[in-house]
Amino acid sequence: MSVGRQLHLVSYYFAPLGRADGVNRTYLAKHLAEQGWDLNVVSCGNPHGFLRNFQEDPSLLEVLPASVTLRRVKCPYWGPLGDLAVMAKLTRDPFLNWVWAVKRRWQTLFPSPGILYAIVPPIANAFVALHVRRMTGWPLTVDFRDDVRCLPHDLMTDTDLVVASTDRSLGNMLALYRIPPDRGVTVYNGFGHGTPPTEGPPEDARLRIVFAGLLNSDQDPCMIARACNGLSERSPELRGRVQLDFFGPENYYTQFFLRRHLNANVRFRGYVPLAHMLREIAHADVGCSTLTTGGNAYRIPSKVFQYLAMERPILATGPEGALKDFVLQHNIGRFSRADDMEGQMADILFFLEHPEERQRMVENIRRIKPEFSMANQVAKLSGRLEALLGDANAGGSLHHEHDG
Repeated sequence: MSVGRQLHLVSYYFAPLGRADGVNRTYLAKHLAEQGWDLNVVSCGNPHGFLRNFQEDPSLLEVLPASVTLRRVKCPYWGPLGDLAVMAKLTRDPFLNWVWAVKRRWQTLFPSPGILYAIVPPIANAFVALHVRRMTGWPLTVDFRDDVRCLPHDLMTDTDLVVASTDRSLGNMLALYRIPPDRGVTVYNGFGHGTPPTEGPPEDARLRIVFAGLLNSDQDPCMIARACNGLSERSPELRGRVQLDFFGPENYYTQFFLRRHLNANVRFRGYVPLAHMLREIAHADVGCSTLTTGGNAYRIPSKVFQYLAMERPILATGPEGALKDFVLQHNIGRFSRADDMEGQMADILFFLEHPEERQRMVENIRRIKPEFSMANQVAKLSGRLEALLGDANAGGSLHHEHDG
Protein backbone atom coordinates (compact mmCIF):
# COMPACT_ATOMS: atom_id res chain seq x y z
CA MET A 1 0.00 0.00 0.00
CA SER A 2 1.43 3.35 -1.05
CA VAL A 3 0.89 6.43 1.14
CA GLY A 4 0.73 9.76 -0.70
CA ARG A 5 1.29 13.32 0.53
CA GLN A 6 -2.01 13.19 2.37
CA LEU A 7 -1.83 14.41 5.96
CA HIS A 8 -4.75 13.80 8.32
CA LEU A 9 -4.58 16.48 11.03
CA VAL A 10 -6.63 15.36 14.03
CA SER A 11 -7.39 18.34 16.26
CA TYR A 12 -10.46 18.83 18.45
CA TYR A 13 -9.51 22.53 18.56
CA PHE A 14 -9.39 24.30 15.20
CA ALA A 15 -10.68 27.36 13.36
CA PRO A 16 -12.94 29.18 13.90
CA LEU A 17 -12.02 28.56 17.55
CA GLY A 18 -10.21 31.73 18.61
CA ARG A 19 -8.12 30.48 21.55
CA ALA A 20 -4.39 29.81 21.10
CA ASP A 21 -5.04 26.16 20.19
CA GLY A 22 -7.31 27.17 17.32
CA VAL A 23 -4.97 29.93 16.09
CA ASN A 24 -1.79 27.84 16.16
CA ARG A 25 -3.33 24.80 14.51
CA THR A 26 -4.94 26.88 11.79
CA TYR A 27 -1.58 28.38 10.85
CA LEU A 28 0.05 24.96 11.08
CA ALA A 29 -2.43 23.69 8.49
CA LYS A 30 -1.89 26.74 6.29
CA HIS A 31 1.88 26.34 6.17
CA LEU A 32 1.77 22.56 5.75
CA ALA A 33 -0.51 23.08 2.75
CA GLU A 34 1.97 25.61 1.38
CA GLN A 35 4.67 22.93 1.74
CA GLY A 36 2.66 20.77 -0.66
CA TRP A 37 0.77 18.54 1.78
CA ASP A 38 -2.81 17.58 1.03
CA LEU A 39 -4.47 18.52 4.33
CA ASN A 40 -7.51 16.76 5.72
CA VAL A 41 -8.43 18.32 9.08
CA VAL A 42 -10.79 16.47 11.43
CA SER A 43 -11.98 18.74 14.25
CA CYS A 44 -14.95 19.22 16.57
CA GLY A 45 -18.01 20.96 15.14
CA ASN A 46 -19.49 21.92 18.52
CA PRO A 47 -16.68 22.23 21.12
CA HIS A 48 -18.05 22.54 24.64
CA GLY A 49 -17.07 21.96 28.23
CA PHE A 50 -17.44 23.21 31.77
CA LEU A 51 -14.28 25.15 32.65
CA ARG A 52 -13.03 25.84 29.10
CA ASN A 53 -13.61 28.84 26.85
CA PHE A 54 -14.65 28.48 23.22
CA GLN A 55 -14.80 31.98 21.73
CA GLU A 56 -14.83 32.03 17.94
CA ASP A 57 -12.83 34.15 15.49
CA PRO A 58 -14.40 33.53 12.04
CA SER A 59 -11.56 35.43 10.33
CA LEU A 60 -9.30 32.44 11.02
CA LEU A 61 -11.18 30.46 8.37
CA GLU A 62 -9.90 32.97 5.81
CA VAL A 63 -6.33 31.93 6.68
CA LEU A 64 -6.85 28.40 5.31
CA PRO A 65 -5.96 27.77 1.66
CA ALA A 66 -8.82 26.44 -0.44
CA SER A 67 -6.98 23.13 -0.79
CA VAL A 68 -7.44 22.32 2.93
CA THR A 69 -10.38 20.01 3.63
CA LEU A 70 -12.01 20.78 7.00
CA ARG A 71 -14.32 18.10 8.41
CA ARG A 72 -16.04 19.31 11.58
CA VAL A 73 -17.61 16.44 13.49
CA LYS A 74 -20.34 17.25 15.99
CA CYS A 75 -20.80 15.14 19.08
CA PRO A 76 -23.59 14.76 21.66
CA TYR A 77 -23.65 17.64 24.11
CA TRP A 78 -22.80 16.52 27.62
CA GLY A 79 -22.06 19.88 29.25
CA PRO A 80 -19.96 19.53 32.40
CA LEU A 81 -20.04 15.72 32.45
CA GLY A 82 -16.67 15.28 30.75
CA ASP A 83 -14.84 17.68 33.07
CA LEU A 84 -16.54 16.22 36.14
CA ALA A 85 -15.60 12.69 35.04
CA VAL A 86 -11.96 13.76 34.76
CA MET A 87 -12.09 15.42 38.20
CA ALA A 88 -13.54 12.22 39.65
CA LYS A 89 -10.78 10.24 37.85
CA LEU A 90 -13.35 8.18 35.98
CA THR A 91 -11.64 9.00 32.68
CA ARG A 92 -8.54 10.80 31.43
CA ASP A 93 -10.37 12.43 28.54
CA PRO A 94 -13.17 15.03 28.86
CA PHE A 95 -13.93 14.70 25.13
CA LEU A 96 -14.70 10.99 24.89
CA ASN A 97 -18.06 11.89 23.35
CA TRP A 98 -16.19 13.37 20.37
CA VAL A 99 -13.88 10.35 20.12
CA TRP A 100 -16.89 8.06 19.88
CA ALA A 101 -18.51 10.26 17.21
CA VAL A 102 -15.36 10.23 15.05
CA LYS A 103 -14.75 6.49 15.46
CA ARG A 104 -18.24 5.73 14.18
CA ARG A 105 -17.46 7.57 10.92
CA TRP A 106 -13.73 7.07 10.59
CA GLN A 107 -13.85 5.48 7.14
CA THR A 108 -15.57 8.51 5.58
CA LEU A 109 -13.55 11.04 7.60
CA PHE A 110 -10.22 9.48 6.57
CA PRO A 111 -10.93 8.44 2.96
CA SER A 112 -7.41 7.93 1.59
CA PRO A 113 -4.03 6.69 2.88
CA GLY A 114 -1.84 9.30 4.55
CA ILE A 115 0.06 10.31 7.66
CA LEU A 116 -2.05 10.57 10.80
CA TYR A 117 -1.06 13.68 12.78
CA ALA A 118 -2.56 14.01 16.28
CA ILE A 119 -1.97 17.15 18.36
CA VAL A 120 -2.16 16.81 22.14
CA PRO A 121 -3.66 18.06 24.31
CA PRO A 122 -6.46 17.07 24.30
CA ILE A 123 -5.67 13.39 24.38
CA ALA A 124 -8.88 12.73 22.44
CA ASN A 125 -6.90 13.52 19.27
CA ALA A 126 -4.39 10.76 20.04
CA PHE A 127 -7.13 8.20 20.70
CA VAL A 128 -8.80 9.00 17.38
CA ALA A 129 -5.54 8.78 15.43
CA LEU A 130 -4.52 5.55 17.16
CA HIS A 131 -7.85 3.96 16.25
CA VAL A 132 -7.37 4.82 12.57
CA ARG A 133 -3.75 3.69 12.75
CA ARG A 134 -4.82 0.27 14.02
CA MET A 135 -7.49 -0.03 11.34
CA THR A 136 -5.17 0.97 8.49
CA GLY A 137 -1.49 0.75 9.43
CA TRP A 138 -0.87 4.32 8.23
CA PRO A 139 2.06 6.23 9.81
CA LEU A 140 1.31 8.02 13.09
CA THR A 141 2.74 11.30 14.41
CA VAL A 142 1.95 12.63 17.89
CA ASP A 143 2.59 16.35 18.42
CA PHE A 144 2.93 17.48 22.06
CA ARG A 145 2.09 21.17 22.43
CA ASP A 146 2.18 20.54 26.19
CA ASP A 147 3.70 17.72 28.19
CA VAL A 148 1.05 14.99 28.43
CA ARG A 149 1.95 12.16 30.78
CA CYS A 150 -1.23 10.06 30.71
CA LEU A 151 -1.17 8.56 27.22
CA PRO A 152 -1.19 4.75 27.10
CA HIS A 153 2.29 3.43 26.44
CA ASP A 154 0.99 1.13 23.72
CA LEU A 155 -0.20 4.22 21.84
CA MET A 156 3.28 5.72 21.98
CA THR A 157 4.83 2.41 20.92
CA ASP A 158 2.73 2.74 17.75
CA THR A 159 4.01 6.29 17.11
CA ASP A 160 6.46 6.83 14.24
CA LEU A 161 7.34 10.47 14.95
CA VAL A 162 7.14 12.58 18.12
CA VAL A 163 6.95 16.38 17.81
CA ALA A 164 7.20 18.78 20.78
CA SER A 165 7.01 22.53 21.36
CA THR A 166 10.41 22.94 23.10
CA ASP A 167 13.60 20.93 23.46
CA ARG A 168 12.80 20.36 27.15
CA SER A 169 9.36 19.02 26.33
CA LEU A 170 10.75 16.74 23.64
CA GLY A 171 13.31 15.33 26.08
CA ASN A 172 10.60 14.78 28.69
CA MET A 173 8.27 12.95 26.34
CA LEU A 174 10.92 10.79 24.68
CA ALA A 175 12.22 9.69 28.08
CA LEU A 176 8.76 9.09 29.55
CA TYR A 177 7.50 6.98 26.67
CA ARG A 178 10.89 5.38 25.90
CA ILE A 179 11.01 6.65 22.33
CA PRO A 180 14.41 6.69 20.55
CA PRO A 181 15.77 10.24 20.09
CA ASP A 182 15.93 9.88 16.31
CA ARG A 183 12.11 9.69 16.26
CA GLY A 184 11.70 13.17 17.78
CA VAL A 185 11.81 16.76 16.54
CA THR A 186 11.24 20.15 18.18
CA VAL A 187 8.85 22.53 16.40
CA TYR A 188 8.23 25.77 18.27
CA ASN A 189 4.74 27.28 18.26
CA GLY A 190 6.13 30.17 16.25
CA PHE A 191 4.04 32.91 14.66
CA GLY A 192 2.30 32.87 11.34
CA HIS A 193 0.46 36.12 11.33
CA GLY A 194 0.88 39.78 10.73
CA THR A 195 3.69 42.28 10.55
CA PRO A 196 4.23 45.14 13.00
CA PRO A 197 2.48 48.37 12.03
CA THR A 198 4.75 51.22 11.02
CA GLU A 199 3.70 53.18 14.10
CA GLY A 200 4.77 51.79 17.45
CA PRO A 201 3.59 52.68 20.95
CA PRO A 202 3.12 56.38 21.76
CA GLU A 203 6.30 58.07 22.93
CA ASP A 204 5.44 59.36 26.36
CA ALA A 205 6.43 58.72 29.97
CA ARG A 206 4.14 55.73 30.41
CA LEU A 207 5.04 52.05 30.15
CA ARG A 208 2.33 50.00 28.48
CA ILE A 209 2.35 46.28 29.30
CA VAL A 210 0.00 43.80 27.63
CA PHE A 211 -0.87 40.22 28.57
CA ALA A 212 -2.50 38.38 25.65
CA GLY A 213 -4.26 35.03 25.91
CA LEU A 214 -5.89 32.60 28.27
CA LEU A 215 -5.80 33.61 31.95
CA ASN A 216 -5.76 30.70 34.38
CA SER A 217 -4.14 29.43 37.57
CA ASP A 218 -1.47 27.59 35.60
CA GLN A 219 -0.14 30.94 34.39
CA ASP A 220 -1.40 33.05 37.30
CA PRO A 221 -0.91 36.46 35.67
CA CYS A 222 -2.19 38.07 38.87
CA MET A 223 1.44 38.05 39.96
CA ILE A 224 2.19 40.87 37.51
CA ALA A 225 -0.94 42.79 38.59
CA ARG A 226 0.28 42.56 42.19
CA ALA A 227 3.74 43.75 41.18
CA CYS A 228 2.34 46.75 39.28
CA ASN A 229 0.11 47.72 42.18
CA GLY A 230 2.90 47.13 44.68
CA LEU A 231 5.22 49.41 42.72
CA SER A 232 2.63 52.21 42.78
CA GLU A 233 2.04 51.78 46.50
CA ARG A 234 5.75 51.86 47.26
CA SER A 235 6.50 54.79 44.95
CA PRO A 236 3.41 57.02 44.64
CA GLU A 237 5.18 59.17 42.05
CA LEU A 238 4.94 56.21 39.65
CA ARG A 239 1.14 56.02 39.79
CA GLY A 240 -0.31 56.32 36.33
CA ARG A 241 3.06 55.68 34.66
CA VAL A 242 2.55 51.92 34.28
CA GLN A 243 -0.50 50.61 32.40
CA LEU A 244 -1.18 46.85 32.45
CA ASP A 245 -3.90 45.48 30.15
CA PHE A 246 -5.09 41.86 30.19
CA PHE A 247 -6.75 40.47 27.05
CA GLY A 248 -8.41 37.06 27.11
CA PRO A 249 -11.68 35.24 27.63
CA GLU A 250 -13.58 35.82 30.85
CA ASN A 251 -13.61 32.73 33.06
CA TYR A 252 -13.42 31.52 36.65
CA TYR A 253 -9.90 32.95 37.03
CA THR A 254 -10.79 36.46 35.89
CA GLN A 255 -13.88 36.45 38.13
CA PHE A 256 -12.43 35.03 41.34
CA PHE A 257 -8.73 35.90 41.22
CA LEU A 258 -7.93 38.74 38.83
CA ARG A 259 -10.83 41.09 39.50
CA ARG A 260 -9.68 42.08 42.97
CA HIS A 261 -6.44 43.53 41.51
CA LEU A 262 -8.08 45.70 38.84
CA ASN A 263 -8.07 49.51 38.94
CA ALA A 264 -7.54 52.47 36.63
CA ASN A 265 -4.05 51.24 35.69
CA VAL A 266 -4.56 47.46 35.76
CA ARG A 267 -7.42 46.56 33.43
CA PHE A 268 -9.10 43.43 32.12
CA ARG A 269 -10.30 44.13 28.60
CA GLY A 270 -11.80 40.77 27.64
CA TYR A 271 -11.49 38.60 24.55
CA VAL A 272 -10.77 40.18 21.17
CA PRO A 273 -10.12 38.51 17.76
CA LEU A 274 -6.53 37.82 16.74
CA ALA A 275 -6.13 40.80 14.38
CA HIS A 276 -7.33 43.18 17.11
CA MET A 277 -5.06 41.49 19.64
CA LEU A 278 -1.99 41.91 17.44
CA ARG A 279 -2.70 45.62 17.09
CA GLU A 280 -2.92 45.96 20.87
CA ILE A 281 0.41 44.17 21.27
CA ALA A 282 2.05 46.35 18.64
CA HIS A 283 0.89 49.52 20.44
CA ALA A 284 2.24 48.32 23.79
CA ASP A 285 5.82 48.74 25.00
CA VAL A 286 6.20 45.27 26.51
CA GLY A 287 4.46 41.88 26.28
CA CYS A 288 4.01 39.85 29.46
CA SER A 289 4.22 36.07 29.89
CA THR A 290 3.81 34.29 33.23
CA LEU A 291 3.99 30.71 34.45
CA THR A 292 3.69 29.15 37.87
CA THR A 293 6.58 27.04 39.07
CA GLY A 294 4.91 23.62 39.27
CA GLY A 295 5.44 21.48 36.18
CA ASN A 296 5.92 24.37 33.74
CA ALA A 297 9.68 24.35 33.25
CA TYR A 298 9.31 22.93 29.72
CA ARG A 299 6.91 25.60 28.42
CA ILE A 300 7.24 28.67 26.22
CA PRO A 301 3.68 30.04 26.00
CA SER A 302 2.29 30.81 22.55
CA LYS A 303 1.88 34.47 23.45
CA VAL A 304 5.68 34.85 23.50
CA PHE A 305 5.73 34.25 19.75
CA GLN A 306 2.90 36.74 19.20
CA TYR A 307 5.08 39.28 21.00
CA LEU A 308 7.97 38.38 18.69
CA ALA A 309 5.71 38.84 15.68
CA MET A 310 4.90 42.37 16.82
CA GLU A 311 8.51 43.00 17.94
CA ARG A 312 7.74 43.69 21.59
CA PRO A 313 10.24 42.94 24.40
CA ILE A 314 9.09 40.35 26.92
CA LEU A 315 8.44 40.70 30.64
CA ALA A 316 8.61 37.07 31.77
CA THR A 317 8.21 35.34 35.10
CA GLY A 318 8.09 31.66 35.93
CA PRO A 319 10.24 28.66 36.87
CA GLU A 320 13.82 27.92 35.88
CA GLY A 321 13.38 26.43 32.44
CA ALA A 322 12.59 26.97 28.77
CA LEU A 323 10.91 30.38 29.09
CA LYS A 324 13.80 31.84 31.08
CA ASP A 325 16.39 30.37 28.71
CA PHE A 326 14.59 31.64 25.63
CA VAL A 327 14.21 35.21 26.89
CA LEU A 328 17.66 35.64 28.43
CA GLN A 329 19.77 33.73 25.90
CA HIS A 330 18.36 35.81 23.06
CA ASN A 331 18.44 38.99 25.19
CA ILE A 332 14.86 39.92 24.25
CA GLY A 333 13.41 40.71 27.67
CA ARG A 334 13.68 40.35 31.43
CA PHE A 335 12.96 37.32 33.61
CA SER A 336 12.13 36.88 37.30
CA ARG A 337 11.00 33.88 39.30
CA ALA A 338 7.28 33.45 39.88
CA ASP A 339 7.74 33.72 43.64
CA ASP A 340 9.92 36.86 43.43
CA MET A 341 7.65 39.91 43.57
CA GLU A 342 10.64 42.17 44.24
CA GLY A 343 12.25 40.91 41.05
CA GLN A 344 9.06 41.47 39.10
CA MET A 345 8.79 45.05 40.35
CA ALA A 346 12.46 45.65 39.51
CA ASP A 347 11.92 44.39 35.95
CA ILE A 348 8.89 46.65 35.45
CA LEU A 349 10.88 49.61 36.74
CA PHE A 350 13.77 48.70 34.44
CA PHE A 351 11.51 48.73 31.38
CA LEU A 352 9.98 52.04 32.52
CA GLU A 353 13.28 53.81 33.10
CA HIS A 354 15.34 52.41 30.21
CA PRO A 355 13.60 52.91 26.86
CA GLU A 356 16.97 52.59 25.13
CA GLU A 357 17.28 49.03 26.49
CA ARG A 358 13.82 48.24 25.21
CA GLN A 359 14.93 49.38 21.77
CA ARG A 360 18.03 47.20 21.96
CA MET A 361 15.80 44.22 22.74
CA VAL A 362 13.60 45.08 19.75
CA GLU A 363 16.69 44.94 17.54
CA ASN A 364 17.56 41.51 18.97
CA ILE A 365 14.01 40.34 18.27
CA ARG A 366 14.32 41.44 14.65
CA ARG A 367 17.54 39.44 14.38
CA ILE A 368 16.10 36.13 15.65
CA LYS A 369 12.55 36.59 14.42
CA PRO A 370 12.84 34.76 11.06
CA GLU A 371 13.92 31.52 12.77
CA PHE A 372 10.69 31.40 14.78
CA SER A 373 8.25 32.18 12.02
CA MET A 374 5.67 29.43 11.56
CA ALA A 375 6.78 29.10 7.93
CA ASN A 376 10.34 28.16 8.95
CA GLN A 377 9.24 25.90 11.80
CA VAL A 378 6.78 24.05 9.54
CA ALA A 379 9.42 23.70 6.81
CA LYS A 380 11.55 21.78 9.36
CA LEU A 381 8.54 19.65 10.29
CA SER A 382 7.72 19.00 6.64
CA GLY A 383 11.18 17.59 6.08
CA ARG A 384 10.69 15.06 8.88
CA LEU A 385 7.24 14.11 7.57
CA GLU A 386 8.68 13.54 4.10
CA ALA A 387 11.29 11.20 5.59
CA LEU A 388 8.52 9.38 7.45
CA LEU A 389 6.55 9.07 4.22
CA GLY A 390 9.56 7.62 2.46
CA ASP A 391 10.08 5.05 5.23
CA ALA A 392 6.40 4.10 5.14
CA ASN A 393 6.37 3.54 1.39
CA ALA A 394 9.57 1.52 1.67
CA GLY A 395 7.84 -0.68 4.25
CA GLY A 396 9.94 0.57 7.14
CA SER A 397 7.21 1.77 9.48
CA LEU A 398 3.86 0.48 8.23
CA HIS A 399 2.18 -2.20 10.30
CA HIS A 400 0.14 -4.94 8.72
CA GLU A 401 -3.16 -3.45 7.56
CA HIS A 402 -6.20 -4.60 9.54
CA ASP A 403 -9.70 -5.03 8.21
CA GLY A 404 -11.70 -1.82 8.76
